[in-house]
Amino acid sequence: MRYQALVPLVTYPDANGESAVVNAVEFAKLIEATIDVVVMEPLIPEVGNALSHVVLNLPEQIRAVHSRCAGIAADLIRFVDQHGDREQVTASASSIKVNPVFIGERAAEIARCYDLSVVSWVPQNAAIHALTESDRVPRRGVALAVAVPSGQSRGWISLRLAG
Repeated sequence: MRYQALVPLVTYPDANGESAVVNAVEFAKLIEATIDVVVMEPLIPEVGNALSHVVLNLPEQIRAVHSRCAGIAADLIRFVDQHGDREQVTASASSIKVNPVFIGERAAEIARCYDLSVVSWVPQNAAIHALTESDRVPRRGVALAVAVPSGQSRGWISLRLAG
């Protein structure tokens, strides 16, 4: 039986790049896994007061973020399909909208359905850190989080997959 791996990607505040997909596909190929990429777009509620709407034009800024992130998500999904086919790895991709505060919880909730999670590690990205915080990692062996360097040499990756 093949492992099923979740690859959560973020588009906000700092988006994952194509290197995260390349690394996840290479890792999946190495362990003969299938991957499901879930691209998380921000769901930012319109908050504020009359002054913030006038001075900051907050609704327009929120729309701009949603639009930019939707474009990034579409590009990542397209790249997953292309790169998975090219490397002969079974890969699927979809996007969901998540309040940025709850990215970690949502990723953990989804990860419970998979054998492992592959997270592209970018040290300066706070959203990536939220995906891997220990209080959000599923318990009792339901999913193992594996951090794969983004845009760097993968070198040797060792991992215990036994539950």
